[in-house]
Formats: sequence, C-alpha cells, structure tokens
Amino acid sequence: MTCERCGAEAPTRRVNFYRNIGLLVFRLTEATEGKLCKPCIHQVFWKYLLINLTLGWWGAISIILTPLIILSNTVQYLFCLGMPTASQHAVAGESPGTALEATSHDAARSTSHTSGEIIECPFCRTRVSVSERGTCPSCQASL
Repeated sequence: MTCERCGAEAPTRRVNFYRNIGLLVFRLTEATEGKLCKPCIHQVFWKYLLINLTLGWWGAISIILTPLIILSNTVQYLFCLGMPTASQHAVAGESPGTALEATSHDAARSTSHTSGEIIECPFCRTRVSVSERGTCPSCQASL
C-alpha cells in the first residue's frame, strides 16, 4: 500500500483530519483526507490539533464546531495507533522485496552523486539532475 501523502510503501489507513481557524464571523478550514501511513497520520494529527487548540475557538460558529472537530480527529487518531510502522511491516515480511522509505532514505544519504548526474529520487521516483546542493527539487530529499 502506498501513502497518498508521502508516497511511502507502508501500511495505510483511510483518514479524514480537519483543521479550523476561527475569525470572529468567518472560518478558515483545511482537510487532509486519504490513505496515509502511520508517520503521516501522526504528523497531520498533531499539527491540526495544535492549530485547532490555539486558533480554532476565535469565532461564533467555531466555538461550537472546533470541539467536534477535535473529537473527530482524536477518535480517528486513536484507531490508527495500533497500525504497524513501515519498519514493523518489513520485519513481519508482509511486503517482500519492497524498498521501504526509511531504508532507502538512509541508503540515499550514504551514496554520493556528482553534480549534473541524472538519477531517480528514491523518495518521489522522479528523474532528477543532482544539483550542487544535492537535493531533489520535487520533494526536497537529500540525494
């Protein structure tokens, strides 16, 4: 299974996380929906929780809606805590022959490439020319 947010080959779960910012009479909302891996679920949940707790209450509608959003996000997050991580997934042998992002990330950092060399980014799978900085222009990963 591929994470729709980071592209990692790892166990995923469909989630819908919401963020709300109250602006007295208006609201700014954002949603992250899709099949995400455990690290992405963790990152999105805590980012949205922090924003909802600090900026979610400042509106007439938001003072009622924000607690419901926080409750919904928390329930979904709690159901995802039992998911195996990518490394646990590999150790269990559930996806043989699949290069995991964590291991390819470490391998990519240890490999040196010359400037101008055309390689495939191990993270986003795009063909890139290695720049002087040594980062992928698509995903900003170190090459």
